[in-house]
Amino acid sequence: AEKLLAAADYDSAIAAFTALGDYKDASERVTQIEEQQETEHLAKEAAEKEIRNAQLYSDATALLDSGDYDGAIVAFKKLGNYQDAASRAKDAETRKIEAENALAYQDAVSMQESGNYEKAVEAFAALGGYNDAADHLVECRYLQADQLQSEGRIAEAAITFGKNADYKDSKARSMELWKAVTTRNSISAGGYHSVALRADGTVVATGENENGACNVTSWRDVVAIATGFSYTVGLKSDGDVIVTGTDNDGACHISNWKD
Repeated sequence: AEKLLAAADYDSAIAAFTALGDYKDASERVTQIEEQQETEHLAKEAAEKEIRNAQLYSDATALLDSGDYDGAIVAFKKLGNYQDAASRAKDAETRKIEAENALAYQDAVSMQESGNYEKAVEAFAALGGYNDAADHLVECRYLQADQLQSEGRIAEAAITFGKNADYKDSKARSMELWKAVTTRNSISAGGYHSVALRADGTVVATGENENGACNVTSWRDVVAIATGFSYTVGLKSDGDVIVTGTDNDGACHISNWKD
């Protein structure tokens, strides 16, 4: 039995020690051999797993280095908590976004340079805070508005300039264009309140304000006003609609009105 154990023939050694019954410590040796078998089995599994994971990690790294970010993300996530796989997966995601943004940015610049301002505006807006996309966005929107005006699309030009109010003379041009496309209601009377639109786009009101119909002092860049019985509606230069006052029957449900 000892010779079989020394030769690492564990199954035969267990059988031999078991056959000895209560002789000396034969039964204890059986238990020791089984525990040793389990330890070596677990060690072998761990070693094999390490080899597999090391290869997968190497493959994932190669995918990342080659620019196959999607493949790298999947590969690193499969590795779970192995080494720094989780952080490498996040790195791959970051690099993927950076690569996509860089490509989208170049496309947006190309559209701007070719005069396709509408698409360029959409592209730069989608890029958010990437690089100087925000600066390009306001520049493109100004050029788009100028183009719309030259094409006689005055209302669209007025709205587009209005969305760009802080850039160059956008606000002034928007307000001027609005005069040509809307009946500029400068004064409107509701049931028990009166509202006036100033030339600078601000609004004043007086009268019964129980339901907030006169809460217009914060309104800016307004180009037209209207009043209901106990509510006030304003059209802003960027095409948005604002309202204050009582909301009986849903008269103030205009939060999604654009352009």
